[in-house]
Amino acid sequence: MAKKMPNLMTDTAFKKIFNNPDMMDYIGAIMETIIHEKVNLQDICIKNTDILTKSFTPERGKITDAYFTYNNYHILLEANNSYYKELYNLKIRYEFALFNNSYKSGEDNNNDNIFILVNINNFKIGNKGRREYYYRDEQEIILTDKLKVINIGLDDIKEKWDNGGTLSRQEQLFLFLKINHEDEEYVQKLIEGDEILMTLYEQIKNLSDDDVLEALFDKEEEDALELKYIKKHEREEGISEGKKENKIEMIKNMLKEHASLEFITKVSNTPIEEIKEIERGLAVQ
Repeated sequence: MAKKMPNLMTDTAFKKIFNNPDMMDYIGAIMETIIHEKVNLQDICIKNTDILTKSFTPERGKITDAYFTYNNYHILLEANNSYYKELYNLKIRYEFALFNNSYKSGEDNNNDNIFILVNINNFKIGNKGRREYYYRDEQEIILTDKLKVINIGLDDIKEKWDNGGTLSRQEQLFLFLKINHEDEEYVQKLIEGDEILMTLYEQIKNLSDDDVLEALFDKEEEDALELKYIKKHEREEGISEGKKENKIEMIKNMLKEHASLEFITKVSNTPIEEIKEIERGLAVQ
């Protein structure tokens, strides 16, 4: 009996793909659909996502699932199996911290670094399964064109595929993450004639032959359910005092780096008057 293919949207499996130089053809193909230009695979750098910038101290540990650089592009990929506003904001704050740290003190903020956060959501988001936006102020004016977020809804894409719709290249590449453990005939329909996805499928089969790794995949699914319960409980109980302190420290760091009040209120989900109060406190220190 053939072993069940791993669910690639679990944390462990996702990292086995996107932190793996052997999967560079697939990584490069996805990157091309994000930055809309041909990439040289040798110039893609896989970054260590467990090391944070010095300017981002409030929260430690795993911040994003995958992080690549290519020329002036910084691409952050996140596998989300459930929606939590707190988690989304955490990823945005990390993107902002990386962006902020890319500007050297004393320079005139003219570097070309572009940061793109891609949330790969294992649920529906509507709007044809894709939303792309820049950060804007209250007048809907773009604060910077060097920070972007792209939300992908895998259930929207799968529904389109199941209804006979034609997928874009990006939709095809991301949908593989959701259906690779479905029945063989279903998967083959998606990857037929696509050398990159066919090769990736064989690589995934080899990963799933490892009994230890397969157990890890199952454990990640259990952990995801536990996390969903914990987050629900935290929302019901309210934000703990410790988290409030972390948020305040994060806002202080942004203020010290001269971020605009409009930007800070968006990424921290904090009223602008509270941010001004924190700013006044810094001024008298």
